[in-house]
Amino acid sequence: MSPTTFPVGILASSVLKSSASFESIATYTVSSSLVTTIRFGSIPQNFKHLQVRAISRDTRPGTTINNYHLQLNDDSSTNYSTQSLWTDSSTVTAGGDPNQNKSDYFIEPSANLTPNVFAASVWDILDYSNTSKFKTIRAIGGFDNNGNGRINFSGAGWRSLDAVTSLTFTNSSVSNFAQYTSYALYGIKG
Repeated sequence: MSPTTFPVGILASSVLKSSASFESIATYTVSSSLVTTIRFGSIPQNFKHLQVRAISRDTRPGTTINNYHLQLNDDSSTNYSTQSLWTDSSTVTAGGDPNQNKSDYFIEPSANLTPNVFAASVWDILDYSNTSKFKTIRAIGGFDNNGNGRINFSGAGWRSLDAVTSLTFTNSSVSNFAQYTSYALYGIKG
């Protein structure tokens, strides 16, 4: 069968981007469970967008799921708005918060969940170096715990015209990131 006989959607979805479209900037892996913050600083400004790929878990006791947060350029003023849609095995929930001091609603498993269950997530920070527009963050993530897990779709806005030069990830309740949590930062070329 020639490629021209495939439906257009199949052709579009099967086109692979060149590996040169993404460039690794930095990677951080937690070697112990004493890390409360994961930070990427001095981000180069020669890409169109940024992407973070993570596997994560935290050490917060007494709960199975915890939120974690992202701040851009260490900005802790109320310049963030976050919206999220998440689902577990039986419920779909939506939430949103304007005027926050960090982007929120990103989820990961906590200490009371089955050991060695980690969330996987991908974050895009769009037009991060553009000083003529506010920044947009979108994320997708989730985990499975033998059929009982969660999937999360989130979007956030950072109301600043500054170019993004640092990303800081923290957990709710000042808990630590668990050992083997890993974050990788990539630049996406235009």
